Amino acid sequence: IGEIATGLGALIAVTIRNVSFALLILYILDVQNERDLLPLQQHPFPVATTLTVFLLLLLSSWTVAVVADFLGTGSDTSVARAFTAGSAAESGPTVVRVGAIIGAMVSVGVVEELFFRGYLIARLRQIGASPATAVATAALLFAAGHGYQGTAALVFSLVAGILLGMLWLRRPAIGAFAAGHAGYNLAA
Repeated sequence: IGEIATGLGALIAVTIRNVSFALLILYILDVQNERDLLPLQQHPFPVATTLTVFLLLLLSSWTVAVVADFLGTGSDTSVARAFTAGSAAESGPTVVRVGAIIGAMVSVGVVEELFFRGYLIARLRQIGASPATAVATAALLFAAGHGYQGTAALVFSLVAGILLGMLWLRRPAIGAFAAGHAGYNLAA
């Protein structure tokens, strides 16, 4: 029971942390009267952007995995496994376990897109960074945040961060990016 509680507790803690961080970013934007930094796009919901984000993440992860395996440096880079190794993923009530995993994976996708694409790229552009510099900086920080998952995840996150940053400059839609990223995390 202690092992189940620890695993589920970690997933719930991740979800609470991410939701809190997302609310903090939204609060800062509201206080600074800069809600326009996060384009929400009215009608229709940009399904093409959501699918593009999902496919960019999926293809990037597969490409990095294939190259890593070819080079003999392959490793398990599953985001879900990093959060649930040996605990909630293998035991416990199914409904609670699945709910905790879904909550964690969705909140990770939302907060990462909200911060790295929606907030950071816009802020860097505001202080005069070129689009390339803003995207590269956000991608490097995005990759650094995934460094604990190993070299393959670090490379994948850097490649994905660059591709998503370039897409953000062309089609900024926080809802679509968050949905695509959350969908990828759940699939992974």
